[in-house]
Amino acid sequence: MGSLHTAFAANLRAARAQRRVSQAELAERCGLSQGYIADLEGANRFPSVDSIERLCRALEIPPYRLFLLDENSELSAPLAPRERERLRSELTQRLTTAVNAVLGDGDGDDNRD
Repeated sequence: MGSLHTAFAANLRAARAQRRVSQAELAERCGLSQGYIADLEGANRFPSVDSIERLCRALEIPPYRLFLLDENSELSAPLAPRERERLRSELTQRLTTAVNAVLGDGDGDDNRD
């Protein structure tokens, strides 16, 4: 894998396979189309923050798992383990912030169950 986009596609495919869920089942759980899931896994499209949240909820994984780079990737090879963890943590925080902004969370006034 040479880019974050292709890493995302491969990680989504791997997470779905690990859970033994078909594209159709994942699509139904997420409220997305099977074609869209196929496009994501084929690196033909990149999801919105809302779609990332739906996918992660359906697969029961944290968002950063979809952005992990292959150990042999040209993008990940030069990073030391400590730096990889720092970047992973930063990415998780940024994704969480973005999701909260989209959902209107984080202001303390959310009264949903």
